[in-house]
Amino acid sequence: MIKLFTELKRVADRRRGVCLTRGNVMNVIQKTGKFYSRIIMKNIGIFVFIGLLSVVFQTEGWFPNEDIYAISQVAYRYVLPCMIAYEGGNLLSDSFGGLAAVMALCGILLRDPEAGIFGAMVSAPLGGYLWKKEREFLERDCFAETKMLFRNLLLGLTGAVLAVGEYYLLAEAVTVFAEAAGSCIGWILEHGYIAVLNVLIEPAKVFFLNNIMNHGILVPLGMSQAEQTGGSLLFLLETNPGPGLGMLLGLLLYKRKNVKRRQELATAAFTQAIGGIHEVYFPFVLADLGLLLPLIVGGVAGSIWFSVFHCETAGVISPGSVLTILIMAGRSSMLPVLGGILVSTAVSGVGSYLYLCWRGERKEVPQSEIPESEKQEELEKENTEMSGLERELETASEQEEKPMPENIYQNLHKIGFVCNGGMGSSAMGAALFRRALKTAGITGIQVEVYAADLIEEDIDLIVCQKEFYALNPQLHEKACHMIAGFTDREEYTKLIQCIQDAQNGGTR
Repeated sequence: MIKLFTELKRVADRRRGVCLTRGNVMNVIQKTGKFYSRIIMKNIGIFVFIGLLSVVFQTEGWFPNEDIYAISQVAYRYVLPCMIAYEGGNLLSDSFGGLAAVMALCGILLRDPEAGIFGAMVSAPLGGYLWKKEREFLERDCFAETKMLFRNLLLGLTGAVLAVGEYYLLAEAVTVFAEAAGSCIGWILEHGYIAVLNVLIEPAKVFFLNNIMNHGILVPLGMSQAEQTGGSLLFLLETNPGPGLGMLLGLLLYKRKNVKRRQELATAAFTQAIGGIHEVYFPFVLADLGLLLPLIVGGVAGSIWFSVFHCETAGVISPGSVLTILIMAGRSSMLPVLGGILVSTAVSGVGSYLYLCWRGERKEVPQSEIPESEKQEELEKENTEMSGLERELETASEQEEKPMPENIYQNLHKIGFVCNGGMGSSAMGAALFRRALKTAGITGIQVEVYAADLIEEDIDLIVCQKEFYALNPQLHEKACHMIAGFTDREEYTKLIQCIQDAQNGGTR
């Protein structure tokens, strides 16, 4: 939040220079979203801990026990907000910034423990950013002999001032916001408009904003609602594997005669359903944006089912696997939730297959039978309606086809697999590549996983999906090897061949 306001103010003050552009705003929003997404993802284990205790021990759980259930409520009200605040402060500065954020949060927790998560999302950037500036002062103007003394005194003073300030100034605003958000979500659920959110969620997922959409927005709102009602439908919206699974099955049916594509799609479908890693289907949609429509329709169908049958889960779902969803759904919602997944899978699958058949028939029409006027209109339409994203994807494809410098595969000691959150698809790809390296007998190469904005300086080579490369300009200045998808084993065979050729003094 502080970063967002600071960036907007900085840009506004530079009216004599560069004006506020759409790209600048989107960049700030994306960075802010990633910040909140990352501090939530760091604490997913606590979210799952709270959810499991709720599913098993709440009044309608498998083994009702009020005392054990109370543990989850303590974790929700106090432990989780403090950990979120700490991670955010630590991410902006260091561990002392995390402590400053936790101390600041105490003011809000005293006024309203129910608004702890929203309070943490305010305290995290506030404490972390302020301590970052104070740390610069300490390193610049304090003697080494007194640095520890002044650091502790300044940290305590900062925490005290922030806690008192938040108690009197911010606590009421956070409480009002939390109540308003809960009322808004309640109204949406009551009137059956929850499915409209899928019109935004499904495209956002495909453009690698799935972690921001889920962990940065839906999870905090869902936790607030779950505290009041015992569960939330919001946990199911982004994590529902049905739309992506249906799209992959539709593609599998359409490509059933192509052995290579069939195996790749079957692997991706299994990974989507059981592994819960949505990123595996993003490249297929980005290659043909027309598949967005059946994805959206499938998501809407699933959400309508969830809403009609009052489906919900007691806690956060991570990853979005069918198995994880059923575990978190609990005894009363298990079958209805499974029905919603199947409905969204069927709708998305049939829609994708019909779209692919229609597109295939369009492509098979002889060009001689198309009137010249229609050809010209379609050409002009393609030229005028091509989005900036499509141009970037085309640019990325062109860059991929250009010969890379031969030396990027030489002297490799550390390879980083990169995706938006540094989890999920890139972790799966890194595991597959480690296995491929072992099979090929190549040693001495460390394979790690990173988020796009947390790549370490000592990385020798970055491996990412080509569509993700196009959407992240910060990767363009680094040595990158682009692949079609993290589940495609042939891509790793090609990369290993490049490494072996470089080791043997050959060329790519």
